[in-house]
Amino acid sequence: MQSQQLIDDGIHKVVCDRGHKYTVELRAQKFEMLFDIAVNAIGDGYMREAVASFAASLERFYEFFIKYHIHSLGIDESILLNTWKEVSNQSERQLGAFTFLFLAKYNEKAQTLDSNAVGFRNKVIHKGYIPTEAEAIDFGDKVYCIIKNTVQKLELSERLYSYYSSTLPCSKGAKYSLAQQSKAISMGHKIDGTSFRDYKSILKQFRIDDVR
Repeated sequence: MQSQQLIDDGIHKVVCDRGHKYTVELRAQKFEMLFDIAVNAIGDGYMREAVASFAASLERFYEFFIKYHIHSLGIDESILLNTWKEVSNQSERQLGAFTFLFLAKYNEKAQTLDSNAVGFRNKVIHKGYIPTEAEAIDFGDKVYCIIKNTVQKLELSERLYSYYSSTLPCSKGAKYSLAQQSKAISMGHKIDGTSFRDYKSILKQFRIDDVR
């Protein structure tokens, strides 16, 4: 089988050694895909890339949260998408939308990165700092806690899983197709009533030692 890199839309055209063509769907939200990429980067020794992907995963989770809540209010999808264009290139505005939607929904302050974590992220992404393995793992832990704790709030509503499933990558017209899930975070796959495990168990799954 030909090796295949991840593609942004999650739809991968694959040709096996015998020339058979089929489609592999990565049935994962973008934030789930990026979190997998980040953990894999740690395993491969690319700590700066890991931090960047963890940060991107968190931003895409904010997007998922925002769009889900706007959708749950019954707002037309076209209006939602047109409005999103106004903030799609501005992460600070997306963060603001997330924090105030969370406040309006749950009457409490949303969990976000603290100032030290934000400073660390900016140092890595904007100043070229190359973090240690321990620093990359620790930053991933902080991101994971935010996503985990926020989703556990969302899990009180079964409507979430309908929306989650409807917005996953899906190939159309494929004669042969296979579906794969993300490994670290997969909201569509529950164990003991939750989609989340201990962060250390994720590292172990990816054969990474917690060196902190």
